[in-house]
Parts: sequence; structure tokens; C-alpha cells
Amino acid sequence: MSIKIAAFVRSRLFFGITLGVFFVESLWLALSAGFPGIFDENTHLAIIRVYARQWSPFFSSQPIGADGLGALARDPSYLFHYLMSFPDRILVGLTHSQFIEIVGLRIVGILLFAVALVLFRKLLLATKASPAIVHVTLLFFVLTPLVPFLAAQINYDNLLLPLAALGLLLTLQVRERFVTTKQIDSRRLLIALAVGLLASLAQFEFLPILVAMITYFSFLLWKFYRLNRSPAQFGNGLLDSWRSTKRIYTIASVGLIVLASGLFVHAYGVNVIKYHNPIPPCGNVLSIERCKANGTWLRSYIAENTNNTTPDPARYVAGWGYRMFKYAFYSNSGGSHADAMYVNVAPLPGITIAALVVFIVGSLAVIRYHRQLLRRYPALGLLVGIAVFYVAVLFLRNYLDYLQTGQKFGINSRYLFPVILPVALLLGLGWQRLLAAKPIPKIVLLAVVLLLFLQGGGALTFIYYNQPGWRWADNTFSTNLNTLAQKAVSRFIIP
Repeated sequence: MSIKIAAFVRSRLFFGITLGVFFVESLWLALSAGFPGIFDENTHLAIIRVYARQWSPFFSSQPIGADGLGALARDPSYLFHYLMSFPDRILVGLTHSQFIEIVGLRIVGILLFAVALVLFRKLLLATKASPAIVHVTLLFFVLTPLVPFLAAQINYDNLLLPLAALGLLLTLQVRERFVTTKQIDSRRLLIALAVGLLASLAQFEFLPILVAMITYFSFLLWKFYRLNRSPAQFGNGLLDSWRSTKRIYTIASVGLIVLASGLFVHAYGVNVIKYHNPIPPCGNVLSIERCKANGTWLRSYIAENTNNTTPDPARYVAGWGYRMFKYAFYSNSGGSHADAMYVNVAPLPGITIAALVVFIVGSLAVIRYHRQLLRRYPALGLLVGIAVFYVAVLFLRNYLDYLQTGQKFGINSRYLFPVILPVALLLGLGWQRLLAAKPIPKIVLLAVVLLLFLQGGGALTFIYYNQPGWRWADNTFSTNLNTLAQKAVSRFIIP
């Protein structure tokens, strides 16, 4: 029996079921959750509509009437909004229904997130971990309440994630080629860099990962140069992968890196030259009075000018870690109704306990067996190293903002999504090593954790706490469907 279960978990069918679960829970939220959702969904839609007025991705100056959206003309995180303006044009052209427009864009975001899951599966399998542990990792990821909640909203994370997964996958492929043949796959290396540059244009939070990729590629090129010992051999070695490539692929690869580099320099390079900051604050681009139209900027501006907080590093670290964990398992009402404006609801106890046990015991197991795990899965070690660097930069940025404003702004688990799956896989491998040669306890434990994750996993936390003000207004079908679902869910969830 245990052999059959293990074979099923390893199969593509199991991953297909995981994708099916993701689509069901995400589509449920996309169709039932009112607009706007949390994570500035209304701002993202407004920016998309501004881009839909023109064909170019560039603004020569701040668009008229867009001060409430920030300094758009110099915002480097524009690629998602520009690309989404094209399906938005189609949806608006076909109907004047805001419901159809928003749900249509949400579905596009869900499809992008699904592509990310497929690419992350390839990435995790490229570490040489077994398909079973990879599939289990992905299943628990899609059962994390924040995952479908984020996927079902109009948000630039949904473009960042597939680009991040693809960039890291190409990085591992370049590494594998060098490890096995001592050759540099120059074509994949350039494509990886191009994807990384584009990911940085989707969301500037990707920049630390791009820096890590460039650093690693530089290290590989240095090792390759030392192996060849002469500039001529080094150059010929770099050209080897191009000689065996069809000309059309060569042209496409070069064209992609040239395009991505040009867009990157236009966004970040110009900002550095003109404002001495790759991501200039609104006040550096527009006047203070104009920037005050943006609620997020105004909140930080007021906090900064009234900050009398005495920094407490230890307390901040504890609070940062607590929030990162909590916000992976919570839900939120959104801002669709005046009586339920962005109300946070705490994670349900069952899934919280399961996640804590998995994380704590898995971390202890990784600490105990880290040498064996990293020796067996060196590619995973590279991904985890990139994740550690990324999280360190993210924490430092949050902490510096805290010192400046005295407020804990910008702390949310969704910022960990580009790097969380390799770390989750490492925790899973720690558990696997801990339960080695114990197939029955392993299956029983997996079943128990899965049952606990169903105590609020996926869309269930949102459904359990759902109130009329959380849903689309004047949508009887959505209201009745959510009421029935809530009654069914309440029967087996322990509050």
C-alpha cells in the first residue's frame, strides 16, 4: 500500500491534481471576493487603465490625473501593468461591465501564477530531489491561504513569479552544463540574464535575486577562464554553445538580451543618473503637494515627519518574523464595503499548528543533516543561498524604513514567494531524512499534516470568515454560493 501511495505522489497526475486544487480555490476567490482586494488591487487596476490609453510603455511626463498612483513616469516596476493593459483593452471593448473587466484580469493573473507553479516544479526537480517530495512541497504551497488569495487579485506578483522561476531554472541549467562538461552555456546564460532584467521591471524587489545571479555567473566565468588559461581559448569556449544553435535561436537570444538591457537601463539607469536612486521616492520626481495625492506615500511621509520612536532591534526582528509567518495564513475582507474595510482575520488554529510544527522540526532536521543534504543536493544549496541573500536584503530594507518612519510598513509574506519554494523543499528533505526507512510513519504524518492544512488551507479561511461586505455588491449568485459554502465549511473546521 505504501509503495502505491508513493508512486501516486511521484506521478504527474498528483501534480495535476495540485494544479486543479489551485485553480478551484483561486477561481472561487476571483469570482466571489469583492473589489478592491488587499495588496493595492485598485491601484494596480488604475495603472493598467492609464497604460491602456497609449501603445507605448513609456511616459514622457507624469500622466494627467495620475498623481494618486505615484510617480508613474519614473516607476521601474511597470511591465505587469503595461502587458495587462492589452487584455484590459479587449475586455473593456467587449463589455462595459466592471465585474467582467476585473474578473477577466484576475483570471489572467491566475493563469500567470499557474505557469509559475509549472516552472517552479521544473526548478525543484532540477535540484535532483525526488518528484514525490517536490509534489508534496507544491501541494502544501498551494494550500497556504495567501497563495490563492494573491493569485486571485490583480497584482504584479503574478508576473514576477513565473519570471523568477524561469530565471532561476535557467541559472541551474547553466550550472549543470558547467558541472558536467566544464563548458559555459552562453546562450542560456544570456537568456537567464534577460529574464532577470525583465523580472526586475515587473517588480523591483527582484533586484537582489538579479544581483545574486550576476554574481554567480561571474564566478562561473572566472572558473571557466582559469580552466582555459588564455583569452583565445576562453573566447572560443564561450562561442561553442552558439555554434551548435540554429541561427534563428541565436538572433532571438541576442535580440532578447538587447531589448531587456535597453528597457532596464531606461528604467533604472536613467533614475540613477537623474535622481541618484534606482527607485526614486515620489518626492524626488514630483512636488510634495502632488505626491500627497498618493495615500501610501502620504502615510509614509506623515510617519517620517512625526517619528519619535526609539528603535528596538530585537523587538523588530521578532515582530518581523511573526508577521511574515502570520500573513502567510491569514485572510482579509478587502475594501469593497464601507462596513468591512480591509479587516484582517487571524489564521485558524489547525493550519497554524501544523505549519509551525513542520517549520520548526524541519529546520532542526536541516541543521542536523545540513552537510549531507547540501552534499547530495548542491544545486538546491545554490537556490537556498540566493534565498538567504534575498531575505537579508528584504529585511534590511524593511528595517531601514522602520528607522525612518517608526512604523512597520511593507512586511508581508508574499514578498518571500520568489524564493520560498526552494527553502520549503529543503525543509521537506530534512523531514525525509529524519524519517528515513520509516515509510508507514511518514505516510501517517503526511496525512495528519494534510488534514490539519485543510483546517483553513487554500480559500477555506476566506470562506469560513466570509461576511456579506466581503463579496461583490448586488451579486445574488455570489452571495448565495458563498453562504452555502460557509455553512458546509463551518461543519468541519475547528475555530
